[in-house]
Amino acid sequence: MTKEERLLLIHQIYSPSAPVEVIDLFAGRKKELLNIRKTVQEKGQHAVVFGRRGAGKTSLINVLNQIFTNVFVVKVTASRNDTFEDLWDRAVRKVKYPEKVQKIGFKSEFAEELVSLYLPDKRDILPGDIAEMFADVEQPLLFTFDEFDCVENKTAKIKMADTLKTLSDNAPNVTVLISGIAENVNQLVGFHPSLERCIRQVELALMQASEVELFLKMCMQITEMHIRKEVLRQITEYSAGFPHYVHLLAKFSAQEAAANGATMILQPHFNRAVTLSIENSSHSLRSAYKLAVKSSKAKNSYENVLFTIGNTPPDDGESYSPDFLLEHYNRAYNANSKSIKYNLGMLCRKDRGEILEKSGRSETLRYRLKNPLMRAFIKLKIHTEGGETYIIAKTKNANK
Repeated sequence: MTKEERLLLIHQIYSPSAPVEVIDLFAGRKKELLNIRKTVQEKGQHAVVFGRRGAGKTSLINVLNQIFTNVFVVKVTASRNDTFEDLWDRAVRKVKYPEKVQKIGFKSEFAEELVSLYLPDKRDILPGDIAEMFADVEQPLLFTFDEFDCVENKTAKIKMADTLKTLSDNAPNVTVLISGIAENVNQLVGFHPSLERCIRQVELALMQASEVELFLKMCMQITEMHIRKEVLRQITEYSAGFPHYVHLLAKFSAQEAAANGATMILQPHFNRAVTLSIENSSHSLRSAYKLAVKSSKAKNSYENVLFTIGNTPPDDGESYSPDFLLEHYNRAYNANSKSIKYNLGMLCRKDRGEILEKSGRSETLRYRLKNPLMRAFIKLKIHTEGGETYIIAKTKNANK
């Protein structure tokens, strides 16, 4: 393989800026895919895929049409101003599948005709109208509504929830999958006790270390490259499970190696990849971080607090208690601070980039990153400040 061929392959297989669309480049997620498969196979059941921003929900949906070869898959990306009618109008217009119909006449033969669907010609489309349209459809259909969390129309969400129940009772060959950013199903479709029996909840967590490793090894085989164990570990650690940063770090690392005629990705290639990944991170992340750490001092407590957050797994889901962070802060910087609540509070303000958001009061006070991707970005900044040893070394000193 020539250098030019390898660089072209690297450009094609890594997609940090767009969801994965080819099943061969989709790694892991076996449990989630199995749950969706079970949903489609079980008549009258639907699925709600939820998870944090950047977990890979759209990529998961993109590969479904390559998994279900006997199911007609329709994908609709929801938008803020969509109504119930808008969503289903776009959905049914995409339905076109062949169906055998008998010709008119004695001993007539069967012929294939292309089936197209359209919404009823009425102003107010109801869940019952959707179910009636699909009642006699024999072809298995899977409708996916991605980014459903963006929909602001409350009536649209209520009607969609009612549609799931109605379809379950009256159109067994139709499956609906709703996907969006949420902590639970209720945030996407609301709480409806009658929906529990017909909805399968699929939470898409961040990529596990084994899934990142599987993806990287797969890419190494395709590009005929190799990667040092330490670099593989760093990509896994610094990406914090976010597919975007897995692709970004791996792509720039591979490009740096290939551009220099190497087939082994080494530490210098990764170091350069970290710098490029910071430069190519979203403007919102870069500007928020810059506001957060602005100071006249060479080193400041705000940056130290962020570094502590970046290197400390949350003590409860996605959030931290101030005492938990204080403990890790003091240990990391060999400090004896009594409180960092002031710094944490300031990092919730606009003039400090609104890095954090808080909930609760006093004893129940919790802090969480407003944009979860900030965790990976902070890890990259830690690397540029001297690598992982910047905090690890201080932690060791603190334990002496």
